[in-house]
Amino acid sequence: MREQSGQFTRIGQSEKGFGQKNADKVRRWRDALRKAGNLTGWPLGDRFEAEFINSIVEKISRRLSRSCTNLLAFHSVGLDSQVQTLCSFLKLEVEEVRIVGISGSSGIGKTTLVRALYHQIADQFDRSCFLADVKDISSRDGLVKMQETILVTFLVVEFLSLATILL
Repeated sequence: MREQSGQFTRIGQSEKGFGQKNADKVRRWRDALRKAGNLTGWPLGDRFEAEFINSIVEKISRRLSRSCTNLLAFHSVGLDSQVQTLCSFLKLEVEEVRIVGISGSSGIGKTTLVRALYHQIADQFDRSCFLADVKDISSRDGLVKMQETILVTFLVVEFLSLATILL
C-alpha cells in the first residue's frame, strides 16, 4: 500500500482515466493508502489467530465504550467533572468492594451520571452490566427478572469469548 505497487498500482494508472476534475480525489486516496501503509499493527506472536482477534475486538470495544460518554445526553454540560468526582469516590486503585448510593429527585441526571461513569470504568472489569430503572423494573417484573438480565449478560459475553477462541 505504502509504495502503491501490485494491485495498488492501478490507482496511479487510474488517475488518467478519472480526468482532471477527480485528480484531487485520487490524490487523497493515494495519500490515505500511503498513511495506512505506514501504520503499525499488533504483533500476533505465538498466539492462536482467534485469541489474537478476540484481544483486538476487546481493545476496540473498550475504546468505543469510552467514547460513548459524549452520546449519553443532549445537555451533558459539566458531566465529565461530575463523573471524575464520582470516580474518585470509588478509589478503583484499591481492590475492595465499593457501594455508592446516589439519591435525588427524578429527572436531575442521576442515571445519566452513573451511565457515563459505567462507560468510563466498565472495561477495567472482567464482567460488567448496567441496570437502569431498578426500582421500576423490580416492582413490575420482580427481582428474579433483574437477576436473569445480569446472568444473561454475563453468559452471552462468556459464550462469545469461547466461540471466538474456538474459531
